[in-house]
Amino acid sequence: MAPDQLTQEQICKYILYLRQVHGSGYTKIRMLAFSVKFLFNNILGKAYALPSDLYPRREYKLPLVMTQNEVARLLDVTGNLKSRTILELYYSTGMRCDELRHLKIDDIDSANMRIRVNHGKGRRQRYVLLSSRVLELLRSYYLAYQPGGWLFNGRKPGQQLSLRALHRIMRNAVKKAGLNKEYSLHTLRHSFASHMLDQGNDLHTIKELPGHARIETTMIYLHLQTQKRAALVSPIDTLM
Repeated sequence: MAPDQLTQEQICKYILYLRQVHGSGYTKIRMLAFSVKFLFNNILGKAYALPSDLYPRREYKLPLVMTQNEVARLLDVTGNLKSRTILELYYSTGMRCDELRHLKIDDIDSANMRIRVNHGKGRRQRYVLLSSRVLELLRSYYLAYQPGGWLFNGRKPGQQLSLRALHRIMRNAVKKAGLNKEYSLHTLRHSFASHMLDQGNDLHTIKELPGHARIETTMIYLHLQTQKRAALVSPIDTLM
């Protein structure tokens, strides 16, 4: 059958077939629906009503966040100096994996207690926090490893540490600490932002540190606050 002979009913039945028989998710079905709309409107020159009610809404899930006690356990079991430096630096700054891989020694600004991120998302440069604890750890790491070029080198001289190696460091530490196996490096990034909010820092300040483009992205951590929520009292308790 020629595409211009397809009816709305046939398209809807095909979408339902993909959902019910093949278990296709939101992204695939939404892409199909918009592709059909483009075909009819822009190529065939026919009106087409997008059957948005047929493709499921994207499932909304809050990100996993570690408690500060869990972060402490994670770091305590990481005996290797390089691995511990990476994990502490990652948690203390909230930067992305690729941003950490692209750090150079000159990016560490100890005079102003900050770290310059040059390889941020969207090619945006920004500064992140440099904690005094991590600075001392970085100095010990530098004396022990004498990195050249990149702050964290791979196995070969002049080569960046790979993403696979970064994730392996986190995965091994999580397993050794006996934590939730779903915890990843990105969990540490979420934990940084959530813990910063718990400490009373404002959303706009936190937005700049992880490099969020929109405040809406940062606002998700409002749902993850623990200390403030623990102090909340239900109105029925004050009533009774």
